[in-house]
Amino acid sequence: MAEINEDPRLALYREGNPDFMNDNTWIKAMSHVFMRGTNIKDSTLIIDEAANMTRGDLKKVLTRVHQSTKVIMIGHTDQCDLPDPSKSGFAPYIEHYRDEPYCKVVELSKNFRGKLAQKADELIW
Repeated sequence: MAEINEDPRLALYREGNPDFMNDNTWIKAMSHVFMRGTNIKDSTLIIDEAANMTRGDLKKVLTRVHQSTKVIMIGHTDQCDLPDPSKSGFAPYIEHYRDEPYCKVVELSKNFRGKLAQKADELIW
């Protein structure tokens, strides 16, 4: 939020927390754990750290998306923190959607964090 100069107290909806509630909130943070039974309509859904989600986790989220919702899935295949990185659903879903006419896959080549983060990415296990 700080990167885009937004005050989280004004932008982030938090149910039951009066310090974070106002009528103009535009962000609702949600864990995939609580997505069962939901329908995501008329929204922009950002799935961050998608490389740390299993195929099942991503399927649970993506199968709740209505036609009126745009989805932005963000991840880095080399920054997966799952105990078994082969369980990540990020790369398989990217490839699954890559050639669909209603999807756009964008691969970023610049590291915006800095030299230390870039060097850490270069270490191969």
